[in-house]
Amino acid sequence: MYYIGFDIGKVNDYSAFVSALQIPIPEPSKFVEGDPARDDERLRLINQYRIRQIERPELGVSYYDQVDRLVEITSHPDIRAVGFCVVVDVTGVGRAVLEMVEEAGVQNIVPVLITSGNDVTFDEETGIWHVPKKEIISVLQVVIQGRRMKFSKHLPLAGTFEKELLAFKAKVTKKGNDQYEAWRARDHDDIGLAGGIALWKGEYDSGFSRTFTQARAEQ
Repeated sequence: MYYIGFDIGKVNDYSAFVSALQIPIPEPSKFVEGDPARDDERLRLINQYRIRQIERPELGVSYYDQVDRLVEITSHPDIRAVGFCVVVDVTGVGRAVLEMVEEAGVQNIVPVLITSGNDVTFDEETGIWHVPKKEIISVLQVVIQGRRMKFSKHLPLAGTFEKELLAFKAKVTKKGNDQYEAWRARDHDDIGLAGGIALWKGEYDSGFSRTFTQARAEQ
C-alpha cells in the first residue's frame, strides 16, 4: 500500500508530495531458541516505509496544477497496482483545495487537520481527521528510531527531507506537558510534514499510532 502525503501550502508557502510504500516485515525477533513461551514473537509484523517520491512544487504553481500533479501521481501503474491512500493536510487552506482534489476524481482521500490537542478524532460532518501535531511527531520518531524508513540518498530532495526530519525536535517541559518545535522557525517543513502525515496514516491503519495515544493518556 502506498501512503501519499500532500501538504498544501498557503499562497506564499511551498507544498509537497511524499509517497511512501508500506511493507509489512517481521519484527526483529527476541526469540530464544528452545523457549516455546516466546514462539508468538516470531509472528509479529511491523511496517517498513520505502520513500519512493519526494516533490516540492515551485512557489507560484497554482493549486489547479498541484492537483493535476496529484492525479498523475495516483495514476501511476505501480501505485495503482498495490493500492494507495492520499493524506491531505488541509490545516492552512481549509476545504477549498480539498474540494478541488475531490472534484478531480482522486480516490481514497483522507483529509487531515493538524491540531495542538491530545486526541485523534474524526469529524463525521466534515469527514476530516483532527490529528495532534505531537501524534505525527511521535510516529516519525518511532519509525526513524526503529530504522523503518528507507530512501535513496539519490532521490530528488532526499537531503532536504532528511534535514527537515532531523530538525524536528520534541521537548517535554518540567510540568510534563508536551511541547514540540518544528524546523519551520528557520526553514520550511513542508516535505517533512507531508512524509509525517503519510506515515501517521500508515501506522494508524495498523493500530500502532492508536497505541501511542493510549500510552500517553495512561501516563
